[in-house]
Amino acid sequence: MKRNENTNPVTVIVWSDKNASERYLKLMMDAHDFCHKAGLKPVQMHRKKFGKQNFCFVGEFRYWVWDIDVLRLYISNNKGICFEVKSGTDIQKTMEVLEKYYKLLTT
Repeated sequence: MKRNENTNPVTVIVWSDKNASERYLKLMMDAHDFCHKAGLKPVQMHRKKFGKQNFCFVGEFRYWVWDIDVLRLYISNNKGICFEVKSGTDIQKTMEVLEKYYKLLTT
């Protein structure tokens, strides 16, 4: 994905489907817990698993940003893990890439 490509927050896509929203919340919490159980902060774990970030975003807090397929990860040690997907990505593809992300993170 290109840095200036339009993305949508995953929450906007999944909230219309109860099963998808529950699965999304579980994946998000499990990803955060996985990092802490490994004794690493979220940024450290993502660097270990995915290498150098694509870029950083600095607002109220610094976010390290990785692009994986149509998924954009915003990782902050202070604010946690946020997900966006390329505009136009449907709910099924969104859930597929979230599952792929979690599998990559935890293996």
